[in-house]
Amino acid sequence: MATPMHRLIARRQAEANKQHVRCQKCLEFGHWTYECKGKRKYLHRPSRTAQLAKILKEKEKQLLLQQSAGESAAEKKAKKKRSKSVTSSSSSSSSSSSTDSSSEDEPPKKKKKK
Repeated sequence: MATPMHRLIARRQAEANKQHVRCQKCLEFGHWTYECKGKRKYLHRPSRTAQLAKILKEKEKQLLLQQSAGESAAEKKAKKKRSKSVTSSSSSSSSSSSTDSSSEDEPPKKKKKK
């Protein structure tokens, strides 16, 4: 059973804690919701559907980045394999195979019109 002294102590602690309390109605600091005299403020938040759509778009972007990074890594590995096979085959075969592989790596050059 709470004695008047306990109530007084609790009231003093509540007053001291008011500085750190935010009202849930007006969103201001310094008073409790039941003491609020201000008007309720509207806080715009995105709907759950909008949040879900945003998360899905972010995941798709990450997936595309990972795929493009994976493809570039795979292309680098393929180029390394080609260069190793070209160097080993060029020593045993004619130099025409090395010129063919270099033309595959570079796009054809366009002629300038005058």
